[in-house]
Amino acid sequence: MQNFAFTAPSVLERIYDALDERGRLPREFSLQQALEPGAPAQGFFYSDGFMEGNLTGLEKGEEESPELQAVLRQVLSGEYDQAVQGLKVFFGDGEGHLMNSYVLPLQQWVDAHREELDPEPLIWFAHRLLQEADQGEIIKFALSLLEFFDLQEEEEVAEDIRLLARCNEFTLFCVRDFLQWNDGQEEIFQTARQVYGWGRIAALEYLEPRTAQIRQWMLEEGWDNDVNPEYTARLLADHVDLLGVLERPTLTAKAFEGAEALVDALLVDEPVPGISEIRQPAKLLTEFLRHCAEQEKELDDYRVILRILQYAHGKLEGKEQETVKQACGKLLLSFACAQTVQQAMKKGEGFDLARTLDLPYVQQAVELVLQAPLDHVDLLPYALTGDKHHDHHVMELYEELIPGFEKAFGERQDGEVSLQEQLNGVYMDLNRILS
Repeated sequence: MQNFAFTAPSVLERIYDALDERGRLPREFSLQQALEPGAPAQGFFYSDGFMEGNLTGLEKGEEESPELQAVLRQVLSGEYDQAVQGLKVFFGDGEGHLMNSYVLPLQQWVDAHREELDPEPLIWFAHRLLQEADQGEIIKFALSLLEFFDLQEEEEVAEDIRLLARCNEFTLFCVRDFLQWNDGQEEIFQTARQVYGWGRIAALEYLEPRTAQIRQWMLEEGWDNDVNPEYTARLLADHVDLLGVLERPTLTAKAFEGAEALVDALLVDEPVPGISEIRQPAKLLTEFLRHCAEQEKELDDYRVILRILQYAHGKLEGKEQETVKQACGKLLLSFACAQTVQQAMKKGEGFDLARTLDLPYVQQAVELVLQAPLDHVDLLPYALTGDKHHDHHVMELYEELIPGFEKAFGERQDGEVSLQEQLNGVYMDLNRILS
């Protein structure tokens, strides 16, 4: 019932309507797009949870807000319509206020007045906001108020929080609520399995590896997020005892896949510390390479091995370096690796690895470029050899195409060109050729 004059349908209703047959949001779901259904399909949207992930950080912000404190006083006085109006003004005034920036002082204010406030009206009002609000930041305000209470037995409220938790935009705030619930860790675990973006990263920050089931999921699936696996790689490696996992005699294919993803992410060592803060990194890599020798390998597996070799060259010394280098060399210089790379090159892949491993690649690159110059323009660095006659023959293919692109480029100047058209249209093709 829309008594607070919010726009219908509410955020909660839009999320509910987007659920799939499993009760999950599609992996590509965007709340911003759902709230702006008339926006052009090629429009630019921040991913759900981006503001907390990149701007405010996942920790509770410490900025003071007299406006939000005034809203709280109105709520406690029963002036609900005025409180809603205050929230609409504060979060909709164009100043870009983000709720996470103000959470800690606001909660400290509530905590200081807990003895004198009646929790029932506060819970009722916050729940109404969850159900009716049409702005995400207002919902985050409500979730921040509900963090004081164990609402697991309040069936209607609990279900709405669980539903919001499935959206990456709200997972962080819902997880904070779950921490107050009697069975909060199980709620966080179930939520972490249902989200893949910033929500999964936030949930993993609070999920404790208390059971074998949770640790197995962390190893096999927890690393898989749509933001950046590096953000949680060291956390997960610690939680699952990655070195201990790799010291097992054998691994299932699923466990090896997870271990490989974690090792690969750890090697990056940024934007958060990775392998530099792992105990016994050389032993971890050696044990991983032992399992590599026993697994069926594809092109990406050999790329990971090459990155390990590069890490050993740059970061390891002495006997540790030689041990890792020998294990990598045995795999990279094998007939199986050469065969895998050769098969990949027929599909336009693996040329970088072929060049590094000193495998023949020029002829295959030239054949693909001759077949489809535009489709394989990225192979030009491999098709050009430095031989003047040969290179001129290859580049003639592109010189013949450029007038057509220039004509199309000129025609586009008269009309408005979207960012998406610039990225995917003639601009990008012409730029790739000229580069």
